[in-house]
Amino acid sequence: MSKSSEKLSRWRLLDRLLREEAPISQNRIMEEYQKLLIRISKTKYSKESDAEKKEDLALNYRETLRKDLCIFKSTLAKNGLADKLVIGRGAEDKMYGDGKDHRTKVFSYQDRNFTIIPYLANEMTDGEYLRLAKVVDKLKDVLSEQTFDEVRFSVMSRVESDYGKGAQCVSYEDNRHLKGRQFLPLIYNAIKEKQVLHVRYKTFDRPEYDFDFHPYLLKQYNERWFAFGFNPEAGKCYYNVPLDRLVSAPVPSGHYEESVPENYSDYFNSIIGVTKYDETHQEHIVIKIDEIRTWGRVTTKPLMSQKIEKEFDPESGFGIITLDVFPNKELVSKILSLGTNVEVLSPPSIRQMLKEAIVPLMEHYSD
Repeated sequence: MSKSSEKLSRWRLLDRLLREEAPISQNRIMEEYQKLLIRISKTKYSKESDAEKKEDLALNYRETLRKDLCIFKSTLAKNGLADKLVIGRGAEDKMYGDGKDHRTKVFSYQDRNFTIIPYLANEMTDGEYLRLAKVVDKLKDVLSEQTFDEVRFSVMSRVESDYGKGAQCVSYEDNRHLKGRQFLPLIYNAIKEKQVLHVRYKTFDRPEYDFDFHPYLLKQYNERWFAFGFNPEAGKCYYNVPLDRLVSAPVPSGHYEESVPENYSDYFNSIIGVTKYDETHQEHIVIKIDEIRTWGRVTTKPLMSQKIEKEFDPESGFGIITLDVFPNKELVSKILSLGTNVEVLSPPSIRQMLKEAIVPLMEHYSD
């Protein structure tokens, strides 16, 4: 196993212990480190003949743990999460008359559902960074020049931004404090391995409840993450689970057979956002834009299924676009976000949805 793989194995172990066995003593962590590192190195020492070597190993484990805890603390501090790691003292009283507290240090996460793993990407070494760059460069043989340039920029600029490699020249909008993002690696692996996840979930207005979920796809929208898949209880193949509403880490519970091939490209091309209501049908929406800068924003960053019906005419002062989508709350929010120079001409049902959103908003400012 490479040093980077061994390091990641240690971090995953320490992360799990801080969640599952907290508060946990330094000695207890060292015991688990010893088991892991002996398993990795395939080395075992007998209690009698190799006592000296075992003592040397114990010193190595202690130093390795010290370094890993320093990385955990600095990583959390850099991300504004220093309070997530709690360091205390064990209950046993050990006073030796020197005025010092000799009780064993214990460690835990403030929140049992927290995991540091997504934030440890910042600890990529130069060697790991170079290996990633080489992997990306190999794509040049299978992609067109334009596609390769886009892929390389997308991957390497984000890596350089997040991992601090050289002077930052690209800044991404990324909410590190977003609740639920710590579950991304777990759900991603479940999708790759076709694992059923037992999910504990809570909406904003209902009590917690549990269900089994067959994850097919991770989707980011409006800085939030959603898992899409099959919910047997609801009988829906396009069921979406917002990760920020998961109460705890989903638990793998067997494998599933993907019986229904889902075409998510068609699904997302027919909606704005992530929601499609069962009782709705697709609407042909005609939108008038009567200001050139708003027209520019909409046409350079088009909405799903958007088509230009009438180019913006400086003489008449407006242009017209159309959308063919299923109406939902995200559609209303998106149209309203375009500003006061946008008007939905048809259908009447969408105009009514906008009115119902605007009237309560106006009442807040009626004075």
